[in-house]
Amino acid sequence: MLLGRHENAIGQAFNLSDDVTLERFVAEVCSMSGCRRPTLRLPESPLRIAAAALQGIPGFPLSPSRIDALTGTAKYPIDKIERLVGYSHVKGWRAGLHEMLVADRA
Repeated sequence: MLLGRHENAIGQAFNLSDDVTLERFVAEVCSMSGCRRPTLRLPESPLRIAAAALQGIPGFPLSPSRIDALTGTAKYPIDKIERLVGYSHVKGWRAGLHEMLVADRA
């Protein structure tokens, strides 16, 4: 809502990040929703070889960039949104996730 009303947001793109790995996020979703945490783990190197070898197949879902996204960690600075529109996290990712999952069950 803040971005829709703030004049400094016009024409801008902002990152919102709370620095959590995908693995930790999935584990927390599973914990909060009562589902089993994924246990199958495939080694990265063979997957990269397979992705490189099979990337020419139309519709093949595994690509080097998808492997990067699943295995890498990235931090996205939020100083721009803080500076231009005065944004700050009202709650952390864990509290927000919990609230979303509870609302989804209602």
